Amino acid sequence: SRAGCARALASTAPPKSTGAMWPAVALAVSVRSCGCNYCGRLCIRPHRAAAQFLLLVALGGVAKPAAAAHQIEYHVTFRKSPGKPLGVVVDTVGTALIIEQIDTKGLVHSWNVANSHSKVVPGDEIIKVNGQTGTADQLLDLMKKSQTLNIKMYRRKYKLTLDTTMGQPLGLTLGQETDALIITDIEQGGLVEVWNWAHPHRRVQLGDEIVEVNGIKGTAEAIYAEVTKQTRLRIRLRRKLLLDSVPEGRHYFHKGADKVLEQTYWPKFKSLFIPEGNYSYPMPRRDQVPDLLKALKDVPGIAVHTTPGTTVSEGQGYAMFAAGMRKDVQTLKALAVAWQAAGQGFPDRPACGGCGAVCGGSPYGSCLCKTVSGAYMPGWQMPMDKRWKMGSAIDGDQDAVTGLIYLAELTDNPEIRRYAVRSIVAFVLEDIGHSNLTANSRLVPVVGSIPARHQRIYLWRSGTCGGGFDRTSHNDMHDLCISPGYFAPGQWRLFKEYLEMHSDMVPQPHTAAELGAVLESAIVWGYNTLRRIACPNGLVSNWWSLPAKGWPYDGELKCHNSGTKAGSYYSDASRIPWRVVLDYLWFPEAVTPSYDEHGKVQGSWGAKEYANRWAGAWLAKIRGEQGGSTAKGQAVSKDKVLQLLTTFESCKTVPLGFTALPHNGWGSLPVVTTLQVPMDGMATCTSQAWLDYLAAITLQECVNDKYYDLGQEVIVGAMLGGRAWLPLERQEFVIMLEKAEGSELGIDLEQRGDVYFIKTISSGLIKQWNSANPWWQVLPGDTIIAVNGIANSPVGQIEALRKNSRLLIKLWRAALPPPTSCRKGQSAPQVQEPDQVATHTMDAESPTTTTTTTTTTT
Repeated sequence: SRAGCARALASTAPPKSTGAMWPAVALAVSVRSCGCNYCGRLCIRPHRAAAQFLLLVALGGVAKPAAAAHQIEYHVTFRKSPGKPLGVVVDTVGTALIIEQIDTKGLVHSWNVANSHSKVVPGDEIIKVNGQTGTADQLLDLMKKSQTLNIKMYRRKYKLTLDTTMGQPLGLTLGQETDALIITDIEQGGLVEVWNWAHPHRRVQLGDEIVEVNGIKGTAEAIYAEVTKQTRLRIRLRRKLLLDSVPEGRHYFHKGADKVLEQTYWPKFKSLFIPEGNYSYPMPRRDQVPDLLKALKDVPGIAVHTTPGTTVSEGQGYAMFAAGMRKDVQTLKALAVAWQAAGQGFPDRPACGGCGAVCGGSPYGSCLCKTVSGAYMPGWQMPMDKRWKMGSAIDGDQDAVTGLIYLAELTDNPEIRRYAVRSIVAFVLEDIGHSNLTANSRLVPVVGSIPARHQRIYLWRSGTCGGGFDRTSHNDMHDLCISPGYFAPGQWRLFKEYLEMHSDMVPQPHTAAELGAVLESAIVWGYNTLRRIACPNGLVSNWWSLPAKGWPYDGELKCHNSGTKAGSYYSDASRIPWRVVLDYLWFPEAVTPSYDEHGKVQGSWGAKEYANRWAGAWLAKIRGEQGGSTAKGQAVSKDKVLQLLTTFESCKTVPLGFTALPHNGWGSLPVVTTLQVPMDGMATCTSQAWLDYLAAITLQECVNDKYYDLGQEVIVGAMLGGRAWLPLERQEFVIMLEKAEGSELGIDLEQRGDVYFIKTISSGLIKQWNSANPWWQVLPGDTIIAVNGIANSPVGQIEALRKNSRLLIKLWRAALPPPTSCRKGQSAPQVQEPDQVATHTMDAESPTTTTTTTTTTT
């Protein structure tokens, strides 16, 4: 479990004057403790390593370099000779080669015997071979081809000695793992900052772990007790590299999507924005919202125009989600103000939440409103002047809550983070229906081998006032009714993990574990239902009526709402491709069990399998039009490529087939995201070529000005362009720069609210830093948190950057998995024949589970 984070503070004694280069400043040493190695945004996920393999390269004699015992980076040199292996086991982490074991009969062991001051030890990393960098495979290739090897190594464990006997603080904020303390902040004026200026080759960095102090090791508590003493501290640390926990990319992005998003989709969507003060702004003013967050009180609200004078929560949610992916802090704040105002409902009255116009009455008798104080799921349309506007809409709610999580992480604001957590709780209670579990869940009809945590089935409601398993409205259009297009497994996994990370913020009597179990059940049974009610090509109905008892997939085509038909793939169903693909982009390693009607586990089935249904069917249609040609699709006209979606075969659960308009923003565009997911049997470069081809056509053809089209266009555009960052892995680091007269940083900054983002990097100190510090390179898109201790003040940060000769700059970066891409210079990909790529159809009786394992021996 990642739950149980609790904050405990302890301070060093008041400092005495030491005559150090920086003034002695009393700084707290903060410890954030948790039950494992993950606590909020402060800890980095552990390595997700590929298989180990034995490196056996025939190498010979050892050349002695200068000793480098205490350098984080050092060199070793070997000359090849027959019959002598290097003798190491290496572990691949992403694209890195890390020494895992050393064989006593190998060349590395011989080097260590002859060079006691520069030994290679487990954990060290091979970063260059004969001056060249590359992936693990490329480095191995260089080692095999070269006669003499000059290998640059990187040491992940290092030492430093600091003296706190005079009372000067370390100036650290620490997070707690089981056996180590994680450095989460380095304060200006502390001993560690002084050390960093004096030792540029052994700088302490955010994310490094203190594993031993004065010989004390084993538990974080013992290490902390020693490191807070006023004594001479001999500290051993373990290096955590920036983003080194991110696996090699396993998804595909389209380079042209970001340009279309920024130059077309987002500007068009912004044209629908209604600012507070405009006569058509449908929300209460911010001064009429008692629960408005203090962090937002000076921000005028922005609502999304739907029809003249109205806003639906769906459009507001799209905007908040997309603004978060774009890291547009100021716009996201303004949208959040309007979201809170919508939850207020009417000025000068108690907040309504999703209870609608009457703030307490209900036309269905099934409303679950205002379950969490101050975090209200609003009515689905504003202004709430009609009874039929009562109740929230789950699709808008989940996108808006995702936007709130983005806002919390972009601003690092505890008040906003608490509001995001409470909003997740309200979502689970009202939109999933956990506040009335009797009406909104059921036990499995057959237990079989289903584990206890999955024996209660949750799905999802239409919103706060009906849908799902609920039958209390006595209305066939709402009772026992779901829209598969509302299924959002990726966002629900995010909600579950976010609750676990911030379990101390979950309002009583609820717990993160309790609510997380509900979300997990909804994900598992959502996929189990989708597997049965979706056609082999991915098509799914706008609406599905659940049976009164039994398995949720044994239902019928009965209920229908929002002007769309049951049995048709139209606007309400159109969100499901990108919502499911988002699950894969964010959680590619997630495994969702599939159960048969006897309760037996039949492998797993989830985002990859569903996305492959769509992608495989579309490519099969294109290949069929080409007569099996191996060209890249040019034989089919662009108009015909999109129109082929309308020829998808219908099935029993979707008898009306694909009735969406392919050229709409909700027609072909969501389907293109399914090409971001790898397909079994298709080469990497072929997959990338197909995505580029289909995305280019769709992005050019699908440009519409209505909120529903644009809402999906901005989200899908962000996903295709690689903007869909996961707000769970906020990774922070520091850089230290010394400015000489006339020197420049060489960066362009873009201000979004009270946050600066690095827009471009040119010649200057930042570029020099990047060359000298390849593991902590500053990149466009990185966010400045603080400059010489100045945070949350853009003006103060700019002044510090201009005036100070020494700069301690703290930045953060979202952990975006790198795209899977073709190697440079590789021949142009060819589309495979139809029989070489599976169409990925699956049924309940004979599931197919594919596992791919690659082992390399050299």
